[in-house]
Amino acid sequence: MVADAVYVQYTWIVVLAGLFSFFTSFGIGANDVANAFATSVGSKALTIRQAMVIAAIFEFAGALLLGASVSDTIRSSIADVKCFVDMPAVLMWGMCSVCLCTGIWLFTATYFELPVSTTHSVIGALIGMSLVAVGSDCVVWNAPSSEFPFVKGVASIVLSWVFSPVLSGIFAALVYVGVRTFVLRSPNSTERAFIFFPLLVAFTVAMCVFYIIAKGTKKVNALWGFDAEGEDLWLLCVFSIGAGIVAAALSLLLRSTIRKAIDATPEDGDEEPVKAEQLATDMPDDKADKTGALAWLSKLLDTDTDAIVAENSKVSEMHASAEKFPKKTEVVFRFMQIMTATFDSFAHGANDVANAVGPFAACWYVYSNNGKFSKKNDIGVDMYWILAIGGLGIVVGLGLYGYKIMFAIGLKLAKVTPSRGFAIELGSMFIILLGSRFGIPLSTTHCQVGATIGVALTEGRASATNWTIVGKAVLGWIFTMIVAGTLTATIFSMGYAGIQFDDSQQLGKGWQGN
Repeated sequence: MVADAVYVQYTWIVVLAGLFSFFTSFGIGANDVANAFATSVGSKALTIRQAMVIAAIFEFAGALLLGASVSDTIRSSIADVKCFVDMPAVLMWGMCSVCLCTGIWLFTATYFELPVSTTHSVIGALIGMSLVAVGSDCVVWNAPSSEFPFVKGVASIVLSWVFSPVLSGIFAALVYVGVRTFVLRSPNSTERAFIFFPLLVAFTVAMCVFYIIAKGTKKVNALWGFDAEGEDLWLLCVFSIGAGIVAAALSLLLRSTIRKAIDATPEDGDEEPVKAEQLATDMPDDKADKTGALAWLSKLLDTDTDAIVAENSKVSEMHASAEKFPKKTEVVFRFMQIMTATFDSFAHGANDVANAVGPFAACWYVYSNNGKFSKKNDIGVDMYWILAIGGLGIVVGLGLYGYKIMFAIGLKLAKVTPSRGFAIELGSMFIILLGSRFGIPLSTTHCQVGATIGVALTEGRASATNWTIVGKAVLGWIFTMIVAGTLTATIFSMGYAGIQFDDSQQLGKGWQGN
């Protein structure tokens, strides 16, 4: 759709909102996505280069297939859009302010190595904007729902802040304890890892396929007459299990590759026997031909994580005292962790790309529909290019500035090995996908940190976790909504009066109902 003459004058708001949305996406890549890949990089299952490639592919896929549901929650379930029926341009300016201030806070938090929640940031910004524009009555604090968790609005999200890290920690700890008991501590742990590898692949793939079909392709399901949440649920379960079995069969093709990596691994003695590059295609060393920014970026992408650990005596001692398992067995789990990192990236794209572009999507909808909007805004195919903007910003942010959070969570929070990282990523991925399934915008930061702490505590020692990093993370979580809301209220108020005056002179838009 194209805006009429009345709304053409607000084109500048849409353009700024788009740029600020990309800016926010960059911050998400540097903070939230870096947090999601921290365990993979910290355990050396992936290099930063490889993490960027995976993010580029699967963040996009998750956003396009699952992101629309969460985007709708962020866009219209926190601020009651009916309160803006007589001032759609004010709503546009408010969403533009949300995009800007969320990005500013994410950059600030990343600079200070605070792994904060993008979800918190966006919601805090929306609340700050709504309080200034129309008052507290138009913030959806609590709304009943017939679906789990039976409440919507801020209340459901506050509940997720408590339950997401706890549930992620419990689930990840259970996975790790099971793997440690039946595989890692076994006298023939390497062979047992080979046996469990297809089973774990089957479980992970089946779980992800279930949620992709049930939620991500909901509109397509409707066209086919497929009720994934009703009478056809049994068919979905069968299909998901079948996909897991096929994936397990295909995983057997990797046995020779894994065996070669194991044979190339020396016996126990060295701290890190196999470099991540051994699990991927070798890349030419052309850094000598690079200068300036390219040389800096190349050096950043090839940072030695062992050197980061050695810089801090507390972190170094924490790593040295962690329980160690046969290195040849850990090689098998490197491949498993790469798989879980891939699905974790997919889940992250479903949740956090939507967070970045949700406010911009609302701004674009109001503009393209000449001020007419409803609670259930169907943007249609426009949602895909909007999500693509978010995906691009995330990849760039991860590559250029994600190292700070990666090192803080992947190296300094707890000792992460491939087996531990596999459990952490599987635990956080499951809870994130569960939230996306019910349209609850969970914090991936909470899930990842909670899962990491849960696995670390299975050591039976408080010193297995760096509580200084945990304290910084919690402090960042507390201040996120306050800072984002206050900053947004300040920026929004600067342009509110003039835009509200224009709205009052140009009524003719309208509320379109539910």
